[in-house]
Amino acid sequence: MKSIKNVLIFVLAMGLFASLGYLYTSKVLLPKRHVVQDSTIVLEKLEKVLKLVTLEGQYSDLSKHEEYYGYNISPLRKKTLVRINATVMVGYDLEKMDLIIDETKRMIYLEHFPQPEILSLDDDVEYYDISEGLFVSFSKEDYTAIQKKAKQDIEQIALESGLLEKAYEQQEDLINMLHLTLNNMGWELSIKNEVIKD
Repeated sequence: MKSIKNVLIFVLAMGLFASLGYLYTSKVLLPKRHVVQDSTIVLEKLEKVLKLVTLEGQYSDLSKHEEYYGYNISPLRKKTLVRINATVMVGYDLEKMDLIIDETKRMIYLEHFPQPEILSLDDDVEYYDISEGLFVSFSKEDYTAIQKKAKQDIEQIALESGLLEKAYEQQEDLINMLHLTLNNMGWELSIKNEVIKD
């Protein structure tokens, strides 16, 4: 009985020493992981803009990109699923308005109201299920081209979905808001030419 007790104490002691040895080795002797990140942000261009966003559309697209050389077999084929989530902002570039200001009469003449347009398209592209063949693989240029095509598709869908027409319908509300704002400031707004939809 005494020998079993001694063996058990020996096994527990060895287990304790092994655990302590592992902790010491992993924390002290092994080199620590170092992560170095470096970033340089440069402001390339600062531009004054006067744009009014009247509508925002959220779009999501899942498409398949497949390419093969000669024969559609695994060693010669590369393919991926591409998911793009995009926010399309539509409105008016107010820099395109033609205004004449008559301070003596406190009158603003609006000669041309701009047409609605896509002001920005912010996209987030994710790649899923990337498979490359033995002889073909995706390059940086491939990913850039896929992303560019996905962005063009979203822009086309946004145009076809009537986003510009909906923004155009808000034009009257926008003009009424301008009238009200200027009247509250003691000015009047006169629209010289009828706004014509393209």
